[in-house]
Amino acid sequence: MEKTKKRMNIKEQMKKGAALLPWLLAVATAVVLFLLTEICNYNTKLPQMEKRNIAMNVAILFCVLVAVYVLSDRWWVSIGLSGILIPILGIINIYSIQFRNTPISARDLFNARSAMNVLGSYTITWSKRVAFAAVVLLGLCAVAFLCFLLERRKKHTWKRWGIQLAAGTALIVSFFWWECFAPNSIKPKNISTLRYEEGYQVYGFMQVSVEVFQKAAYKVEKPEGYSREKVAALEEKSQNSVEGAGLGNVAPDISGADIFLIINESWYDLSLVSDLTTDVEVMPRIKNMENTLQGYIVEPHISSGTNLTEYEALTGNSLQLMQGITPFNSLHMEGATSIVSCLKEQGYETAVLHPESRDTYNRIVAYPAMGFDSYYFIDDFENWEYWEQRTGYVTDESNFNNVMQVYEKMPEDSPRFFYNLTTQNHGDYTLNSYWKSTVHVQEEFEDEWQGYRVNEYLSCVNLTDEAFGNLIEELAGQERPVLVCMLGDHAPAFLESVADKELGPEEMAMKLRSTPYVIWANYDLSGISLPEYIGLPYIPAILVELAGAQQLPYYAYMIEEMLPQVPVLTAYSQYRDKDGNYYTYDEESPYKELLQSYFYMEYNTVKGKDGRSDTLFHLSENP
Repeated sequence: MEKTKKRMNIKEQMKKGAALLPWLLAVATAVVLFLLTEICNYNTKLPQMEKRNIAMNVAILFCVLVAVYVLSDRWWVSIGLSGILIPILGIINIYSIQFRNTPISARDLFNARSAMNVLGSYTITWSKRVAFAAVVLLGLCAVAFLCFLLERRKKHTWKRWGIQLAAGTALIVSFFWWECFAPNSIKPKNISTLRYEEGYQVYGFMQVSVEVFQKAAYKVEKPEGYSREKVAALEEKSQNSVEGAGLGNVAPDISGADIFLIINESWYDLSLVSDLTTDVEVMPRIKNMENTLQGYIVEPHISSGTNLTEYEALTGNSLQLMQGITPFNSLHMEGATSIVSCLKEQGYETAVLHPESRDTYNRIVAYPAMGFDSYYFIDDFENWEYWEQRTGYVTDESNFNNVMQVYEKMPEDSPRFFYNLTTQNHGDYTLNSYWKSTVHVQEEFEDEWQGYRVNEYLSCVNLTDEAFGNLIEELAGQERPVLVCMLGDHAPAFLESVADKELGPEEMAMKLRSTPYVIWANYDLSGISLPEYIGLPYIPAILVELAGAQQLPYYAYMIEEMLPQVPVLTAYSQYRDKDGNYYTYDEESPYKELLQSYFYMEYNTVKGKDGRSDTLFHLSENP
C-alpha cells in the first residue's frame, strides 16, 4: 500500500514537473530571443547594458510568448511560432542595418513593397550573425517539439482556457501599462528618437520597438497644453502682425518666380564629418557656383527615410510630433497644408517627377491628394539613362533632362512649381566594377570593399555636380524669374563608419543628419543670407519668400519668428538656437513658448478635429 502511495506521489510530482517545464522553457526562450535580437541588432554595448533594461527586454519577449500561449493553449505553438518569426525578424534586421544603417521599425510594416524594390540592388551575403539566427531558429524548433511531446495528451477545456486568457491578458496589460503608459512609467521618454547607438543599443531592441509602435499607433502626438483657444489666439496675432522681409535681409525684388525643389537621393558632403581626401574635387561646380545660398539641411533621420524628408520639405511640419510613422502611408494628405497648397492659391501650375515606381511610399495617392496638377513616374518616359552597371537608378542628368521637358510644356501664362525626387545616388555602392569609379579616396581602408563603396558613392556625387551645373546653365537663360533649391534626403548608409569619432554626441547627431543645400536664382540673391544649418521644415517658407510669393501666416510665423532664433528645428527631440546652444523640447528654455506655438499650429493643421484654422493655413486674399 505504501509503495503504491509512493508511486502515486512520484507520478504526481512528475506530472507537476512536466506541467512546470514548459514555463521554464518559455522563460529560457525569452532570454535566448533577447540575446538573438541584440546580436542581430549589432549591439556592441550589450555587456554594459543595465540590468533593468535587460529585464525589460526579456519581459517583453516573455509577454509575446504568453500572448500566443493563452490564445492557443499550447506552449509548443507559442515557442515554435516565436522561435521561427523572431529569428527571421532578426535576420531581416541584420540586412536592414547593413544596407540602411538603421533597425527595422513600425513604419517598415507599411513599406514592404518599397523595401523589396530597394532590396534588389543590394548584395545579400551570409554572415556569422545570420548563421547564429538560423541556429537559434532550429534550436527553438527542437524546444517546441519537446513541448509538443509534453503537451500532446493535455486536454483542452474551455474553463481552463478562459482562466488562462483572463490571467494572461491581465499580466500583459499590467506590464505594458507599468512599462510604457503609466504617468510615471519606468521606460524613459523618447528613447526611439535618439541616435541608433544611444537608443536601440542602450535600451534594447524590444524596448525601443515598443515605443516606436506606440508612437506609430498615436500617429500625431498632441502637444502639451494644446487647445483650440490657443490656436485662436495665434490666429488673432497673425492678423495683427506686420509682415517683414522674412529673412531679416533685403527680399528679392521679384514676384511669383518659378520654383524648382529637388530632393537628391543620398546627396551628402563627406567632408562634414571626415577628413578624407580625393584625387579630384567632388563638387567643383556647385562649390564655386555664383549667386547661391549654400549650407546644410538637418534631416529627420540618418541614412534612410526619404519619405520623411519629402513630408517635412513639402509641408513645413516637423515629424517631432509624428515619430514612428511613414507620412504618405499613415496620414490623409488630401488638402494638407503645404508649399503646393500655398502656391496653388496664387495661381501656380504644379508638377512632380520621380523616376521610380508610382506605388513606392504611396506616392501615386499622396501627390494628387496634395494638389499637384501633374505627376510623372518612371513608366511615363522611355529615354532614361543609367551609369554603367547601376541600372536600377536613373542618372541625375537623364532625370533633369526630363524635368526640363515637362517644365517647358507647362503653361507659360502662370508661375510654375516643380518638385523632383531623384534616385541616382541610392545604395548599394558596389554595383559597378571598381575600376569604373571616377573619384578615388587617397586613404586606405582596412576593409577593401569599404573603399570601393566610398569611391563609387563619391563618383555618383560627382555626376550630380555635373548634372546640376548643366541644369543651372539651361535655366539661366529663362526669361522668367527662376528659383532652384536642391538638398539631400539623407546620408549614405556607410557614413558612420567613416565619420570622425571625436565629434561630440550633439554635433555627431546633427551632422549625421545634415545634408547639403544649394539655392540658386537667375535674379540677384546677394541681399539674402541664411544660417549654415537649417531645420528641414523651414524650406517651404524660405522658398515662398525667395520667390516673392505670398506667405501663409503659418509659414510667416516660421520664417519671421522662429528661423532667426531657432534655425535648427529637428525631429529627434532637440533643437539648436542661433548661438549654437542645444536644448530638448521638454526642458525649459527661452524658446519654449515660441516652439509650443509652432507645434500648436502644426497639430491643428494635421489633426484639425476641433476645427482646422482657415486663417493660419490659407492666404488672407489671393493675388
